[in-house]
Amino acid sequence: MNLTKHLSSPEIAFKAVSSSSTHLQSSTGSNGRSAVHELVNVHQRECFKDSSFYKEIQEIFDGLDEDRKFLLSCFTVFPENAEVKRRIFVYWGVGEELWNDSVFEDDETPENIVDGIL
Repeated sequence: MNLTKHLSSPEIAFKAVSSSSTHLQSSTGSNGRSAVHELVNVHQRECFKDSSFYKEIQEIFDGLDEDRKFLLSCFTVFPENAEVKRRIFVYWGVGEELWNDSVFEDDETPENIVDGIL
């Protein structure tokens, strides 16, 4: 039995998938994922931006100070659903010199600051 007769070529499979999802908007950024046959980017759809969920998250994010916004934006370098340890953000904040000794109050440490953000 010739197995190759039963398997589709990648080109045929891609054409079948892309023709059935032409109505979806794709990501065209320089994030490295855009080269993978234009993945769908639901966050750019108007219906998502008009949702109450998006507006609520946007209000919360806009209310944060610049250090908190920076640390939360660091999540974008991790894959979706990745388990990220708190320690990474402590090291990241210290490495980026987000805090210096004058920022810390009594018993405040970088760990406590990150805990307050997360």
